[in-house]
Amino acid sequence: MPLFQFPPYVLILLVSAIVNFGLGAYGLKYKSNKMFFYFSISFILAGIWPLLYGIELMIADVGVLEIISNYKPVTMQFFPITILCFFFLLIKQKMPPKWLIFALLSLASVNVFTFITNDLFHLAWSKKLNITTAEGYNLIILIPSLWTKYSTIIYHFGVDFIALFLLIPAATKHKKPYKTQFQILSIAILFSMFIAVLYIMQIVSFGPYNPIPASFAFTSSLIAFAVFKHKMLNISPYARESVYEVINTPVIIVDHYERLIDFNSAAGEAFKLKQDFISDNIHEIFNNINLEWESLAEDEHTIVETKWGAGKNYSYSAYKKAVNKGALKGHFVIFNDVTTQMEALKTEHEKEIVTYKESILGDMHDGIGGTVATAAIIAQSALEEEDQQTKNRMISQIASLLENGSFELRSMLNILDKEVIDWKSLVFDMRSYSSTVLDAKSIKRAFKTEGEPYDFKIDFDIYLSIFRLFKETITNIVKHSEAENCLISITFRENAFHININDDGKGMDEKSSNGYGIKNMIRRAEKLGGSLEITSSGGTNINITIPV
Repeated sequence: MPLFQFPPYVLILLVSAIVNFGLGAYGLKYKSNKMFFYFSISFILAGIWPLLYGIELMIADVGVLEIISNYKPVTMQFFPITILCFFFLLIKQKMPPKWLIFALLSLASVNVFTFITNDLFHLAWSKKLNITTAEGYNLIILIPSLWTKYSTIIYHFGVDFIALFLLIPAATKHKKPYKTQFQILSIAILFSMFIAVLYIMQIVSFGPYNPIPASFAFTSSLIAFAVFKHKMLNISPYARESVYEVINTPVIIVDHYERLIDFNSAAGEAFKLKQDFISDNIHEIFNNINLEWESLAEDEHTIVETKWGAGKNYSYSAYKKAVNKGALKGHFVIFNDVTTQMEALKTEHEKEIVTYKESILGDMHDGIGGTVATAAIIAQSALEEEDQQTKNRMISQIASLLENGSFELRSMLNILDKEVIDWKSLVFDMRSYSSTVLDAKSIKRAFKTEGEPYDFKIDFDIYLSIFRLFKETITNIVKHSEAENCLISITFRENAFHININDDGKGMDEKSSNGYGIKNMIRRAEKLGGSLEITSSGGTNINITIPV
């Protein structure tokens, strides 16, 4: 039977294990996110070493000790790979190059084979010492061999240097909150390297105990503080910067946890934002400037008003664009100052002119600006992507976005160029748009109208809202339905304008029908005083009713 003992150093090791397991458990709560997943795996692996080392110190039986000693270092050979993946995802929102992962896995496998198969006298350890301390504790001390020192310096320290290579430029390049975060992460890595050098090279004597597993409690806590200070941000700093290069009006970035992630200088000046606000809840920030986050409809032009204290009222055209490209999840909001135009609303005639002008300019600025910004985000990621297949897919996405932006621009210019905006013109634009988009995707289209177009005037904002609602419906068919045929029916009735769109695609599941895009379409119809109904059986049927 093994003899049990409890040297005081065991307590420190158990604390280190608990800290790391706790961080791993937290990360597993959000394991669907790659960054959280590698974060959790890294700290679970880091926690196994101090746990096994603590068990080893509590067991005085030499036979059991030798078995534990062989397997104790195994998990730490895979830790550098997972922590490196985490740092890459944190800073660049991408995985390390495949060749690097393959090389690290190969070296880790060789190390693991060495530790498991050696007899304590070859490769891994140069000698084994069985000692009894002055306090009466029986211990086995393994002296590292040249192979262990070499693999630690080349492999473990090599990964640390790669991490520093990622962190140091980020610490010098980004705003203060991110700079502080990356600086703390760098300090954590340097501290762990410092302790390892002192012990492995025997520069300082730590007695019969290995200080590295215990040091994980401190370094892991530092990493946790740096990361959780901003709760592991999900939108790449490089993607944010690429947006700012394209758009010089106020832009704010919000992640999918509804926290302010970043803002450009124009937004900081316009809304009096400070760097300290980064990682704060966007609802609280908007409340301070008399705005409501919920009032910004997704993918839609919204006029908002705000002021600070007793100062001047400001009006902005706001456009909230969703970003959901791989690890990039959240929203960016583009603002366009329309204070002067809104103040010009003095007469009904001026109001009508300014409303038309703002609708067109807002749609062009927000719709096309949002498309260009999204394309810029993907382009920045594509520049750094090494996998050619992934790069080609990104380029295809960019081409599709720019094609949509070009069509959006042509649509707006076409509307601006019209001398007469009436119901006939609306039907013509709907027919033209559906023909262009559906034909391009080889979806057969049938377009029919019933009743006579109304002979009374259609307000421009209603014209534009109906057209955009129709366009969004057709776009969803192209993106999601996998349909081969589409029937579009336009009906002019005495009191209502009807649009019925039916496709023979795969239909919609419950999750899709309750998604934000559908809710946004329903809200757009309700703003027109109408309704939108969706049924899904053998395809999808969308029925839109707009009272006239």
